[in-house]
Parts: sequence; C-alpha cells; structure tokens
Amino acid sequence: MARNVSCIQELPVEVIQKIFTYLDIQSLENVGQVSQEFKEIIDSSIQIWRHLIKSYCHSQSLLKRNLNYTSYVQSKTCAKSLRKFYQDLVNVQKNFETGKCKKTIIDCQEASLKGRKVEKNPEWSRNHNFKGVYDMTLNEGRICASVYDTIQVWNTKESRLSYMFTNKILDQDNTQTICFTLEKNYLMCGTDNGYLKIIEIGTEKIISKARVNSNCLSDVKCRDDLIITLDWYGNLTFWKLDANLQLYQIQLKNAESYSVPFILRQRDTERLMDANHDHLITTYKSHITVYSFGQEAGLVVSFPVYSDVFCIHLNEDLVAFGCKGSPRHEDAPFIHPVAGIANLKFRPPRVNYIRTPDNDPVISIHLTSSHVILGDINGELHVISIEELKWNEVERITDLVLHLLASEPHLLLYTLKSHAYRDFIWALKFDGFRLFSGDETGKIIVHDFLNVEDIKSIEESDNSDKDKEVDFTAVDDKEVGDENQSKKPKLDQEPELDNIEATNE
Repeated sequence: MARNVSCIQELPVEVIQKIFTYLDIQSLENVGQVSQEFKEIIDSSIQIWRHLIKSYCHSQSLLKRNLNYTSYVQSKTCAKSLRKFYQDLVNVQKNFETGKCKKTIIDCQEASLKGRKVEKNPEWSRNHNFKGVYDMTLNEGRICASVYDTIQVWNTKESRLSYMFTNKILDQDNTQTICFTLEKNYLMCGTDNGYLKIIEIGTEKIISKARVNSNCLSDVKCRDDLIITLDWYGNLTFWKLDANLQLYQIQLKNAESYSVPFILRQRDTERLMDANHDHLITTYKSHITVYSFGQEAGLVVSFPVYSDVFCIHLNEDLVAFGCKGSPRHEDAPFIHPVAGIANLKFRPPRVNYIRTPDNDPVISIHLTSSHVILGDINGELHVISIEELKWNEVERITDLVLHLLASEPHLLLYTLKSHAYRDFIWALKFDGFRLFSGDETGKIIVHDFLNVEDIKSIEESDNSDKDKEVDFTAVDDKEVGDENQSKKPKLDQEPELDNIEATNE
C-alpha cells in the first residue's frame, strides 16, 4: 500500500488532480487521510471542487441551469470557497424540505432607476382588480415582474434592478401591453389589439411587431425559438424571428388540429397558457385543454376541473393548477379543492386534487419533479411533496388536514408565512436554490435555501413566533443599480371570489 502511494506521489500534481476528479466526496475524504500531501492537493485544488459541484448538478437540471446565477461565480477562483459552496449545495434539498432558508425582500414598488419609478395612482384600484407584483417570469438568472403599470427586470444574484420599463416605453406604439415574457435580450409583449411586439431591452425600442387579427392577446410564451400567443377566444398563433429579427407566422404540422374546441371559444375571461417540449396547455374558466407537439400533434383532450383555474405550471408530463375551490364550512356537502396535478401520460389525464388546511384560493403555483408550491390569497406558501402521489385512479382528492392526522407520510412539508396576512401572492418562481414570491404590496420575497448559515428550520423555529419568523432585509434605492393572472386586491371583508380571474406562472 505504501509503495502504491509513493508511486502516485511521484506523479505531477496536475495528473494527481485529474485522477482525484474521478472520486466522490467520501473517497476524497478517505484519500485525504492517507497523506498530508494528498490532503493539501485536495484542499487547494480548484479543479477538483469545480468538478464535484458540476457533477452534483449534472443530474439535476434545475440546479445545472441556474448554477451560474449563484455565489458559485464568485467562488470559481478559490478552492476554499468552492469547497464551502459544495457543502452548502449538498444541503439545498434538505433545507428546502425543512423550510430552512434566508429571507430577503426586493421592494419593487419603491425601486427607482434612471429617474424612473412606480407611479402610485390613487385611481388604480378603481380601474384594476390587481395591484403590486402581478405576474413574473424567470429567465437566465433574471426576474421579470410586472409591478402596477411597469415591467421590471432584476438581477437575482445581486438583487439589483437592471431595467425598468414604464407604460410610456411599453406602449410607445399606442398599443396597450397585456401580457409579456422575457427571452434573452428581448421583452415579448402581447397587446390589447392583437399585436405581438418585440422590445430590445437595451435600446427599449420595438424592433418588430405583427398580428393576425385584432383580438386581445391573453398570454405569450417561448418554446426554444418558437413564440406562441393565445388570444381571448382561445386561438393559438405560432411565430418565429428571422435573421433580421422580424416576426413571421409559421404553420405547424397539422395546424388545424390546434384549433380551440368550439364549446370553449367564447370571450369571457382571461386565459392561461404554458408549454414545454411535448405539451401545450391552455385554460378557459374551469377547463384545461391539452395539445401535443409529438406524434399526436394537435388537440389531445380538454377536461373540466372543480372550479375556475387561476394559475398553471407545466413540468414534463405533469401540469399543476391552482383554482378557486370553496371554503371549509361544517355544513358544506362538498369542499371543492383549491389545487390539483394532472398526469398527461394517461388518457384521459389522471388528476390528484388537493385541499389545503384553510382551503384558500390558490392564485400562484410552481411545480418541480418532486414538489408543488402553492401561493394563496392569505399570504401563505404551502410546500407539498408529490413523490408519494398515486396515479392508479382517474381522480383522487387529498385533504391535507386529514392527511396530517393520518399515520402515512406527510405530503404537506410546511407552510411559509413570509408575507403579511391576507396579502395576495400573485407570482411564484423557483430556480432550485431560491423561491421568489411576489405579492400585492409590490414586494418579492426571496427564500434562499443555499446561503442559510445560522438560520433555523421551520421545525426548529418557535411556533409561538411564526408570524415574526426572520427579519427581512429590504433592497433600498442605494442598492439599486443601473443594469437588465386577472387579479384582485386585498379586501377588508371576506373576499368575493367570483371576479378573481387567472394568472399564469
């Protein structure tokens, strides 16, 4: 053994480092005990720790995709920092499942940039049934959020405001922006008279716009290089940008099969849309319509759920949705669930419905491969494990109150009360490390599961002090840099839910 070690030690340090990159963390710790020289090589090698970090993230697409938008970037040139980052990284999943996180606040409503700020119009609530952070997208480490009549782009790594688009910029062509998404350096906006317009975020200029009719656009999404718009009548249109960055309409294979079912063609309410490589999902009131991009291209199925859908999120073959539901009353013959997850592998889709403890309407949602996160109208975030869900029935209802009393594994991991009581949580995004939740007060609360030193988990916290939780650190104007759903405000009485429409996550 000593002879073998001696032979290895005679190799150049670069070769030894390369050999050590093939070892896992436990093997590295064992090797470090063999000799002081090996320990020093491991402790000082940037190559070894970068390889460990990337190997850990390789099998977890969400972490891999967002790794460069964390403190990893600052740690790249220091082995000691990389080792600390790796130790924090392997604890992210445990921290997330126990609610152990560091919380900070991005105050979008009070932010300013280049003299621009959110104008607080006292007439706003009279003309709109939403306020604050109304919708939000996450793209390449940037949060793009609508805040009253502005759209703001924040650098998530530094909580720094990069761009602010006022209504004068958004509506510079006299068309009102209704929906949006951010893709690379372009803000893609759907308008009230059917236009899809592309705004270059650096110059703030419209570089292209086009339409097929004057129907108001309800949602816009990007799927690779494909841009999809959905109008208020449920019609889908597919677009691409040519080499000169000009929009042109394209016809997919079996284009006629992407038509909206006749019974769902009324213009009555805002519609939602989400898309991935295989599926395209739209909503209309309490109906969810599924289209396919695969061999069965076109309309697959449209199915009803118990109440109006307010938010959706698609992840592989699962689509999660939040809805109106019904309140818990002792004399209620049936309590409508406020959320559900449909498995699109089955025909018809099999659905697991969820009732939360208070069963407040769910207006924002985010789905991962193992969890679903629900944001409701009472300022609560419910983190639910879906790994134990069964798909052996066409329909199944899980009541989290009854489930907590049962001896089986708990689905509801915890409830975060980061937002004030009765503040509507309109938007949710999760990048594998951080949960971003935007509410009607114009704030985005960042729950960081990576950098959590000296922060207690939910289970360790004092239950009598839940409402206080952790002191928030606000991002004020000094920290703001120069860089890049129809909803309803909080009510003084028990909220009337008939007028709450939808928000697409």
